[in-house]
Amino acid sequence: MKTCRSILAPRLIYIFLFSGLFFSLNGCTWIIKPPEDHPQARQALVQFANQNQDLKQMKGLMRIKLRTSQGGTTTARAAWAAMAPEHLRMELLNMVGQPLISMTANGKTIAVRMHESSRIYRIKQSKSAFDKFIKIPIGVEDLITLLCGRPVIPEFAAAQIIKSDKAGTYIVLKNRWRNPLAQINIDKTGKLHSQSIYDSQGARLYHLNWLKWKSYGSYWLPRKVKIETNSGQLVEFNMEKYWTNVQLAASIFKLQTQED
Repeated sequence: MKTCRSILAPRLIYIFLFSGLFFSLNGCTWIIKPPEDHPQARQALVQFANQNQDLKQMKGLMRIKLRTSQGGTTTARAAWAAMAPEHLRMELLNMVGQPLISMTANGKTIAVRMHESSRIYRIKQSKSAFDKFIKIPIGVEDLITLLCGRPVIPEFAAAQIIKSDKAGTYIVLKNRWRNPLAQINIDKTGKLHSQSIYDSQGARLYHLNWLKWKSYGSYWLPRKVKIETNSGQLVEFNMEKYWTNVQLAASIFKLQTQED
């Protein structure tokens, strides 16, 4: 004859196993108190997110500096065009202005053509797509956002504002588990100065600085932007010319052999 203990034991084991699986999948979010949210921080985010918001199509000339984590440096002149939020074309030019490398992003695919070898590389557009090429985990949409003079704003649970007498103001965006996703640094004049982007665990992916700004018509845009990882991988954009709200054909964001 089975006892109550022998009958209940298997059921208790199943209950404990199910409970462990439930808590591991849900991350015990109901136990962790949500991070404090500051209305003043959200107001500042809206202000920066709306900066140059009507700038949809642009093109220009720039100098790009690439530095590897080992210290090797490459500098090239480039022509570029962008259609917000996720279309981009960039041509790295040789000394006489001919393209060495062509890169296009059409919202779905990034294609890179090496003109000397005629080889073409393709990858899917993603939040970290450029990690494949320059070892910096940033995507097309975020890069265009930065070049338009706006901060990258990931999905977040809380925005907090921290004021410093020496360094200005910091806006920290946190997820449900209180880990930082982004930190936006504002100088004492109220302008964007720099930003750090983190993964969901709070590890920094890259840090960027808006180093110089200039007025282009009705737009206040960055002239120099530097992005760097913890390992020392760096890309720097120095704007030489900027044309705003120009008419761009969608076809320029596709290589001739690039699939739709």
